[in-house]
Amino acid sequence: MIPQHMPPATNSAPPQFEEADISAITPVHTSGVRHNTNVNERQRIADALVNEAIRELRAGKRPEELAVRYGMAHVDSALERIATEAPTRQQVFAARQQRTQVVNKQFGKEAHQAGIELHQHSDADFKHTLITALDMFEEHEKVSVSAALARAFPDSPGKAQSIGNSRNHRRFRKTMLSEDVQRHPALANVLRASTREYNRCAKGQLFRDAMGFLLDRARLHKHIAVLEESCAEHARRILELEARVTLLEAAVAQTKARKGLDDMGATTPKEKVLHLFSSGCSRREIAEHLGMEYDTVKKIIQREQRG
Repeated sequence: MIPQHMPPATNSAPPQFEEADISAITPVHTSGVRHNTNVNERQRIADALVNEAIRELRAGKRPEELAVRYGMAHVDSALERIATEAPTRQQVFAARQQRTQVVNKQFGKEAHQAGIELHQHSDADFKHTLITALDMFEEHEKVSVSAALARAFPDSPGKAQSIGNSRNHRRFRKTMLSEDVQRHPALANVLRASTREYNRCAKGQLFRDAMGFLLDRARLHKHIAVLEESCAEHARRILELEARVTLLEAAVAQTKARKGLDDMGATTPKEKVLHLFSSGCSRREIAEHLGMEYDTVKKIIQREQRG
């Protein structure tokens, strides 16, 4: 017997606590999503700050300056990442240049202490040396680089040798691009032929090599210019001879025509004109053959046709 205070068992819907439990769990899950979103946003901002710090560190800014802007933790992360990353091509060459400057500075001090004379070369020294070589080329095209260096610095053989053995390619190119050098008459044929070939001369390992390449090109293009001028002169003479031959042929033709007229018994100008006209010659050709005015030939023919 079922007690009266308890409800009978039925196949009704599930108890209400299951729905309540689901609704209670759902807010906790949504809170976790918002938490993850905030973490990701903070990480994105931190990465952006580190990347900006890396960019400014590579631009030469000091870490102490950047710590105020980005925070020391982000600057430290940027330094760690730079240390672990492979250097770029620009960074490699910049580091090499810095090391070279330090080594050269130290070498200069030690050489001065040892009493070794070091020659300093200016842009004017390079330009003076190259222009001297070009002036000598104008005098005699078989000039040597050693002779040009000796003439450029007659009182300082050591400086002449030092500038000849220079490896400062920036100075080479700057010297060759200077207006005074490019306007030199010895280089007119080289620059007219190819500026690319001219600029390639600056790629010599030493300055004396660059000078040698340039003198060789000047010598080559000078010979080419002489040959071209000779060919042009021959062509002009050929045209003159052809014109003379044409005149001679015309004179011979006129002589033959006059002789033919004499053989035919045409002695007067009128007879000659009429004979040539009957032979099929035009009025203008008759005037040229007989050396007469065109109007005179025309009148003679018209009178003959009317009469």
